[in-house]
Amino acid sequence: MNSSFILAIAALGGCQALFGEAVDANEDATRRAYGLVLDGDFPAAQIALADVEQTPETLLRRSLVALADDDPDGVRVHGAMSSLSEGLILAAQVHLIDLESDEAIGLLYEADGPVATEYLRRLEDADPAMPGTAEASALWAMRDRRSGCETASEVVPTLSDVDLRNEELLLWAGRAASIGMTALAQGLLDEIGAMPKGQNWRYQATQAMIWFGDGELDRASAHFAALEDQVSVGAVPRLGLADAIATAEQLGEEREFPCQDGWVGCIADDVRVLASGDPELPVDFFDLELRPGQDVFGSLSEYELSAEPEPAPVRRASAERAKVPRVPSLSTAPAPAVPQEQDAPDPKEQDAPDPVEAPAVEPPEVVEIVEIPAIVEEPEVVVVPEVEDEPAVADLEEVVEEPEVDEVEESDQVTCDNLIALEPPALMGRLTADQIACLEDRLTQPLKMTLLGKISRVLMANAYATGNVPMWAKLLKRHLDAYDQSDPDLCYRYALHLSRNLPGRAPGVIFWANRALENRTVWVGETYTSRVFTLYKVRAVAAQSLWKAASEQMKDEEEHRATTKVFAREWLEYARATSKDGTKALALCRSAAATESYCEP
Repeated sequence: MNSSFILAIAALGGCQALFGEAVDANEDATRRAYGLVLDGDFPAAQIALADVEQTPETLLRRSLVALADDDPDGVRVHGAMSSLSEGLILAAQVHLIDLESDEAIGLLYEADGPVATEYLRRLEDADPAMPGTAEASALWAMRDRRSGCETASEVVPTLSDVDLRNEELLLWAGRAASIGMTALAQGLLDEIGAMPKGQNWRYQATQAMIWFGDGELDRASAHFAALEDQVSVGAVPRLGLADAIATAEQLGEEREFPCQDGWVGCIADDVRVLASGDPELPVDFFDLELRPGQDVFGSLSEYELSAEPEPAPVRRASAERAKVPRVPSLSTAPAPAVPQEQDAPDPKEQDAPDPVEAPAVEPPEVVEIVEIPAIVEEPEVVVVPEVEDEPAVADLEEVVEEPEVDEVEESDQVTCDNLIALEPPALMGRLTADQIACLEDRLTQPLKMTLLGKISRVLMANAYATGNVPMWAKLLKRHLDAYDQSDPDLCYRYALHLSRNLPGRAPGVIFWANRALENRTVWVGETYTSRVFTLYKVRAVAAQSLWKAASEQMKDEEEHRATTKVFAREWLEYARATSKDGTKALALCRSAAATESYCEP
């Protein structure tokens, strides 16, 4: 055999051996680094990966270790150097949170996949609010969740795409609630104009989570129980409700976040995702693929609506968490891990709000009171062998027919009278036309005002859940005019609704904002601060719209300018007192006052 050929074969064998050793070394380093990440020893994990060949895969893993270590510079450097799509996205997200959108866009154009595409779509959209949603998403993905929710609360309500706005509001409300930012979450829920299709149950579950985080355990428990009643009729997904309750019991940031919606469980790519004890990384440390549930732009989970749903495959979940046999009770649930921050107004205004009538008594007993047993027994008593004459038979026929009519009438009456039993289907928008007609008829009867108000609330809840915003607004206006103007929550929501239609609804905005402000002392903590700030803002903006219209018509301009000046000044002073952003309030105040001194502290 030729000696040169033998040398070539030997050299090839040596290269293969060296290559094999390099592969083994990288795999061993990956395993060791992962174990160190599990132990929380991130510097040692970086050293383990730095001692081997710096392949694109190794660099991406180093970026993931930096993410787990809250080291944004390490995420950016190693992610960009990897040249892999997931690494480029991680690096771009760091640039976004540093407000370096041009650098982020450059990296995203080099990346592939739906996440990079969605980031680019939002960053380059004509709607000025869209880039802000990209920044908020990047903050959440990089685990600065509070800043992400705060940014979202500023930009999402201003999105021009109505459907996207409502879906994003619901998503961010759930995220904010999941980390204990309940006041911000409530504000986002209040902004929703029409319910995203098939997500009314999520809206109601998020509302219950907010109440739970605020310490209103009885109110939250009653709301969750009402939703549980709707599982059996296919209106609420069993697994979705279980995830919502489990999230409510673990509110706060000191826990796992297996899903990007903030909940402790979700459905992603037809996979059941639950907390698993793994490091909180968006990309799998070994196969470097995006993990289920970690798409920051992923749609809200589409749980199966069924009384007995077919369980979806579970991703790395413990046995106890995977079973979810039934919806647990909240009656003995622990307090949330992170208490609600109390940026409260004057202590005199800290009276806790009276909870909305939570059902303390189970309604089915009312249904059982129907006189059905007596009706059944009466014909049996009449039909006695000794009674054979014609009148007796006639009496029997009359007895048999009348109870059947009475039974139907009484059943309908019970269905309409039992407001507690009607609340669960109303929350899901599932009241029948006959039930709605029955309730409307009861509103015409001489009943106590408190009862009329309760009936009206059931009808409003049903209209809102169906997504019929015009009908909901009409019912809300009727409720405020006819039954109760003392509820600041309802006045607040109606003023917010009207504020989307300026200047035509401006007088209504001002009127109902003032009504809400008159009764604002029922709010507490951050809810008080957030809602009062919003009311001052919408009132001032409504006055400005009237001033502008009067200027164009050259009629009553000075009167509306003076009103705008006063309202803008009050908005500005409250912003200063609560450390809120008062930039827009100051600009409006100066514009209306025509002098800077009027708006100075």
